[in-house]
Amino acid sequence: MMAAAVVLGLGAGYVVAQSQVPRFSTQALIQVGEPQRQQAGVTAIETGVRFSPASWANLMRSNRVLERVVDDLNLFVWAQPPATPDAFLHAAVVGTIRRGGYIVRVDEAGRTVSLLDEEERVLESHELASLLPVSSEDSLGDPETEDGTGEDPVMLGESVGVNLNLAPAALEPGAELRFTLQPRRDAARNLAQGLMVQPSQSAFMVVGMQGQDPWWIAQIVNAVTESFLAEATELARAQSDELSQTLQEQLATTQRALSQAEAELEAFESAMASNVELSAQWSGSDPAAASGLVDLRTELDQLSRDRENLTRTLGEAERAGTLRVQALEAIPSVRESSELMGVLEQITERRAEVRSLLVRYTEDHPSVLEGRAELRELEQEAIPALADELLAELDVRVSDLQARADARSDDLRAIPGQALTRARLRREVSQAEALFEDVNRRYAAARLAALSTAPDLQIVDRAEPPSRADGDRRLMMALVTLFGFVGAGGLGAILMDLRDKRVRSPSDVETGLGLPILGALPHLATRGGRVRAKDQNQAVEAFRSIRLGLTYAYGTASPMVLTISSPAPGDGKSFTTSNLGLSFAELGRRTVVVDGDVRKGTQHTHLGVDRTPGLTDYLTGEVELDDILQGTRHPALSVIPYGSVVQNAPEFMVSGRMQDLLARLKADFDVILVDSPPLGAASDPLILGTLTGSMLLVLRNGATNTDQAAAILQNLHRYPIRVVGAVLNDVPSRGEYRYYGYTSGYEVGAGARADKKDRKGSRLVGAGR
Repeated sequence: MMAAAVVLGLGAGYVVAQSQVPRFSTQALIQVGEPQRQQAGVTAIETGVRFSPASWANLMRSNRVLERVVDDLNLFVWAQPPATPDAFLHAAVVGTIRRGGYIVRVDEAGRTVSLLDEEERVLESHELASLLPVSSEDSLGDPETEDGTGEDPVMLGESVGVNLNLAPAALEPGAELRFTLQPRRDAARNLAQGLMVQPSQSAFMVVGMQGQDPWWIAQIVNAVTESFLAEATELARAQSDELSQTLQEQLATTQRALSQAEAELEAFESAMASNVELSAQWSGSDPAAASGLVDLRTELDQLSRDRENLTRTLGEAERAGTLRVQALEAIPSVRESSELMGVLEQITERRAEVRSLLVRYTEDHPSVLEGRAELRELEQEAIPALADELLAELDVRVSDLQARADARSDDLRAIPGQALTRARLRREVSQAEALFEDVNRRYAAARLAALSTAPDLQIVDRAEPPSRADGDRRLMMALVTLFGFVGAGGLGAILMDLRDKRVRSPSDVETGLGLPILGALPHLATRGGRVRAKDQNQAVEAFRSIRLGLTYAYGTASPMVLTISSPAPGDGKSFTTSNLGLSFAELGRRTVVVDGDVRKGTQHTHLGVDRTPGLTDYLTGEVELDDILQGTRHPALSVIPYGSVVQNAPEFMVSGRMQDLLARLKADFDVILVDSPPLGAASDPLILGTLTGSMLLVLRNGATNTDQAAAILQNLHRYPIRVVGAVLNDVPSRGEYRYYGYTSGYEVGAGARADKKDRKGSRLVGAGR
């Protein structure tokens, strides 16, 4: 019975294996650097198209991008196996495409070629010698064939809306090619469904595709990425042109307002010069006192008008549903508010973006909807909130000025009305000049940005034809079928083993990841919250071994500058950093531990120092190096904690002060160890690794995912970072790991148990990892 089950299982496995069609996958990597959001009051013009990660993915799947690919690669015609896609690379649309499946068949004599539908009804039949040649596109307008017969060439497929333009090699005697036709829009929609676009909150976007032809799917993915960049460039250019046009219109309006204000002032000055009585009256008063009173009256009137205009403009916007940006910018008090002006400039730029998008897309496109939503948030939430704050401030200022005016009412009544008018007109000219200069500056910046407009995108890795299928499933399916007949228990065990992607043995690291193991840290068992002395001694010896291996792996370069990280949180990289620093210090090497994990750093806890001041305080320029460099219980070991909590602390990692800090530390220390966040959690380790040039990875047995670690290593190869090796953490003392342990009873001081000082030896820090 068992023999029959094995035979049946082998037979069924063979049949299943043969039915598996190999599939290939490839992908391209695009770097997406989203422009920084404009801060309030800053008039810099953004030159790139601002999209969220999801919107970039929607743009890549849009018809504008994919229909260009359909045209370039002729994806409206799709070859059916065994025909290959390159057989139809010269096809062209010549009419309305008739959707459906078709067959091209050459007779056995190689003289006649026919086009048939799926039911094998003949649609066209031509002599091979009369077909339009593939080699020349100009032959479409040439009435003579290459043999000079003078007969018009024919197109194969004209009855279904295309010219197949097949190469002679595809039309051998007896050849048969099956293919399907679909309109360009449908082809683009099907292509979008087949694309694997992975938007990310990080700086990269992955575009991939699966298929049976490795060369063809690589061509499609590369064509999609190039079309995507071309469309993004056109969008960026349209956005800049739209913004420049908007600002140009605003500039013309402000220039007319300035000219009108100057004309009114000039006319008033001329009338004043001819009024001898008013001039005599004005000259008889105290100029200094009168000037102060005029300024008081003018400012009070101006603030009152500003409050009235601001209230009216907001009310009109609420009733009409549209905010008049120019009306708000014309109010002097609004121009004095950097926050309000910053939001108004953002509204101008976002409106330009939406208008440029509407040239290409409909109102229901995700990118347009996102722009509309952001505009609503700015116009209906941000502007009213800031305007209410400004109105409250104006009320206070008006009340204060009114009180001062009431106290000097007699003096104010003595001032001629023409003097107040002249002061008001001069203020209006000054305000009009300021508004004109501001708009003119923004318009000049927008024109300069339009000249250098480019999307903040770059193809980092182009798609390459894969050399292997996505896991040859034939043998696996045969084994699965065989074990299905033999027993479900064995099959379940195999499947569980295949799905376990965690580090389980040294070979997973050395063979699977290609990393040398510089040492292994034993599992530390605790009793009553404390690590046993036996385990502590084992860990101390392990760090000495890691220290030795790291010294030889790093090389003779001095000083040793090293970033220590791990694929994921909880792998023990901070524990390793602090104790490795202590191990180097016990060797007499001047050592400093820099806590570069500005998000969740723990080195101050491990080494018993204050968290502040620290690295972030130095990078922001609040303190100097001597203020953050703290000593520890070991005279040769110093530490720089991560410091105060700063929201944008990672951005300071690329500053000149970080490079200056490392340069100064290199001059004073023999070993510099930088603790960084996990590689899978942030981009900080890549920055720190680039600055130090070398990196040590900490992997945790039974926890670190090998696929994640492999992907991280692949990403590290793109940067100037040398991975010197790996440290295995939390390893058991059995199996393959038993060779990484140390014999008990042979630690330092074991021969002098009576002397307590000798028994102390070295101790760990932060052992509660």
